[in-house]
Amino acid sequence: MVPSSCRFLSFSLSISIVIISWFSAKYFHNRLPTPVTKIKPQDKFVAAAAKKHLEQLTNFGARPAGSYQNEVQAVSFLVSRLESIDRQANSSRIGMEIDVQTVDGSFYLDKFAGVGLAQQYSGLQNVVARLAPKSDKFVKRPAVLINCHFDSVPQGPGASDDGVSCAVMLEIIRVIINSKRIILNNDLIFLFNGAEEYILPASHGFITKHHWAPDIKAFLNLEAAGSGGRELLFQSGPGNTWLLDAYIRSAPHPFASVIGQEIFQAGIIPSDTDFRIFRDFGQIPGLDIAFVKEGFVYHTEYDTSNRIPLGSIQRAGDNVLAVAVRLARKKDLGGDSNNSSAVFYDLFGYKMISYPSWAGVVLNLAAIAVTCWMLHDDARIFSKKLDVEMQVCLQAVLLFMLTECLTVVISVACCSVLGLTLGMLGYSMAWYSSPYILFFLYSIPTIFIILFMLQQAKLYLGRWTKLQPSQLFIERFYLHAMSLVFATACLLLTITGFNSAFIFSTSLLFPAAWWVAAKYLGSNTWKSFFLYNLLQTVPLTMMSYMMQLVLMIFIPIMGRRGTSGNPDIILGVASAILTIILLQFVFPILISIRKQFFLKTVCAISFSLTLILIVIFGKGFPYNSDPIHPTPQRLSAYHTLRTLPTEQGPVTDGGILIGGWDYHWYTRLVEHMPEYSAGQEIEQATCEAMLGCGVPLHGRTIQGNAGAVWLNSSLPRIGRARQTRLEVVSRVQAGGLTNLTLEVTGPSRIVLVLSTLPGARIVGWSLSNTLATGMEWRVGVPAYYVQLVRGLGHGVHRLSVVVEGEGLVAAVTGHYNHGQEMVGPGFRQFLDRHPPWVSLAAWTVDYRYYNL
Repeated sequence: MVPSSCRFLSFSLSISIVIISWFSAKYFHNRLPTPVTKIKPQDKFVAAAAKKHLEQLTNFGARPAGSYQNEVQAVSFLVSRLESIDRQANSSRIGMEIDVQTVDGSFYLDKFAGVGLAQQYSGLQNVVARLAPKSDKFVKRPAVLINCHFDSVPQGPGASDDGVSCAVMLEIIRVIINSKRIILNNDLIFLFNGAEEYILPASHGFITKHHWAPDIKAFLNLEAAGSGGRELLFQSGPGNTWLLDAYIRSAPHPFASVIGQEIFQAGIIPSDTDFRIFRDFGQIPGLDIAFVKEGFVYHTEYDTSNRIPLGSIQRAGDNVLAVAVRLARKKDLGGDSNNSSAVFYDLFGYKMISYPSWAGVVLNLAAIAVTCWMLHDDARIFSKKLDVEMQVCLQAVLLFMLTECLTVVISVACCSVLGLTLGMLGYSMAWYSSPYILFFLYSIPTIFIILFMLQQAKLYLGRWTKLQPSQLFIERFYLHAMSLVFATACLLLTITGFNSAFIFSTSLLFPAAWWVAAKYLGSNTWKSFFLYNLLQTVPLTMMSYMMQLVLMIFIPIMGRRGTSGNPDIILGVASAILTIILLQFVFPILISIRKQFFLKTVCAISFSLTLILIVIFGKGFPYNSDPIHPTPQRLSAYHTLRTLPTEQGPVTDGGILIGGWDYHWYTRLVEHMPEYSAGQEIEQATCEAMLGCGVPLHGRTIQGNAGAVWLNSSLPRIGRARQTRLEVVSRVQAGGLTNLTLEVTGPSRIVLVLSTLPGARIVGWSLSNTLATGMEWRVGVPAYYVQLVRGLGHGVHRLSVVVEGEGLVAAVTGHYNHGQEMVGPGFRQFLDRHPPWVSLAAWTVDYRYYNL
């Protein structure tokens, strides 16, 4: 394989191919179309017009559900924009009907955040626009839904999440209603939903209660987990491959991967979207599309409109418009439904590749069969040349495969120990602001281990086979061993039903193509070697493209996944495995290098310098407040009015609950905020004694409160009429069961955690037909997370709970996350003392604990 002369030059060429492939993939990820800035012609999506809508929407500031900015300003803006578009339309063919829905309801989300969630909502608003041919105004027709949400988290203006999607939809409506060419065989319904951030209630209200909902046969959900870049199609279905086919055939700038779908649906990413509501409660198929780049600014004050380039808006608009128009033109919409799945991925953003899952299985098995045949054929040829049995060749392959397995085990173990050590010493997440540090911290040691293990494999080969194998023999059968490793991975994924197996079967096709060509070009010629490297550029770039997507998503997630679990171990192990996979077909070239001292020395020096820069010079500090690429540390800060029961009656005190969202959260803050060191850390024993640890939940689980810090403070000012209250308005006992009717009043978002004392249990409630939870207060004692959300009005939440036995316990938290009561003067001073690299989700809460 490697020419006998100039082996180091051969190695340099192969490494250059790896580097070129990696940076080519990076280029493809950053490539954006040229934005359109002038509305000529009328049926062209104009990014500049959408950007103007976005800026007007985000100028209102943060828009949590229930706030004036969301319920009045944003709703009025959207309605006025839609009416203006309708008035100025040039086409007499397509008409628009606008509706503002105000909706109440309740539902249960199974396994949300791993624990489940019950929700009751009232007064939520949805702005809905329906496009239909004017000639068919009174004809009931099937429809395609396109959804965004215009609310935001309390701590930021939500430009990417999800203001930009709403701006894109407004511009798409303008294009369609002015077009003289677009044909609507199906209506298009545009849903601007007013409450997604409070765990998807507004979309539930629409799909279960709006009079247009029964007409919907498919949907597009537009979301964001980052800012700018390219929008990723990361979920499709369930089944109904015609919907995915519409994206494949029409999207001019495709970016989609079944790998993303399988990662998201496995629950690895701590998030959910309206896709789930439409799928589970509407029983309709759809596509889930989201911006994923720069996830560091997601749900922070940095999510502003100036971070979203016009090119990002243009490609999103072009794609969504093209898919929507294709679906609107489709006859018999939803008539060809099926439950089959598909393998799909984009080829560097230029073209989509898709085929049915059964075809993927056939392709995988064919690639595995070809790999086995190649090994058999070479074993037969070399056994004749060396005058040995084929078994000797197979023993060499087995040895090389064992070497590969040991390389993985040793690399994973070393990276785990390294990550654990860095975490214990307080140097975790050094790569958070500078992801390239992952390469020097974890990939470089992995490469060192690879070189060492390859050298050992060569030494043991002669002893085991009792041969003096040629370099060609070693290189060729190491290639077969690496191919068999990929084939094994492909087979395991295929058997377990993962469509992501395509990444391995596709990679196997290129060594197979070289193997066939080498029979004509010769094995040790420069022509053969150049062809091998040339063919490897495609799978190497594909692997790099996939790995960069995974890292683009998961590195920011490490900043919000919670305080448990060392992320250096997670990403250290991932870096080791990804490095081995990426370099898999470079191993046969690496093993040809006789003297590895120089390479090992470079690896050792690079790794040592990285550790010195991190540990001694402090270059690995995770966070920054850089205005262009901020990587802030996320904290929850709740100024709490706390009322706890005692034997003498309720006792009220004040404090600030500080909760971290990442593993690194507490260490460096004490240097800037000395009062943290005097705070009381919430211990597990407290969480056992009191439901929810006797403080507000800063996450969505009771366990998430352990490790948070309570700082004593003055009482926050909450007007008596606005305080949070829970009252039992009726108690009916019959047959050992107690039916309690509860009334809860307070701000627009109230979290209610319910459980029971020993000997009692909750057996039913009015919120849904489902009573389930994955959360426990104590061992064997379930706890239930209930959220009460209100948009318009100041009504009372009423619910009933049926308890078997005596002893219902309730922890009620009212979140004042907008308006004058959100942050008082003293609390503001406390927040302002934090370093600039901290992003705070901070507001006032009223916490009350009840034994009912």
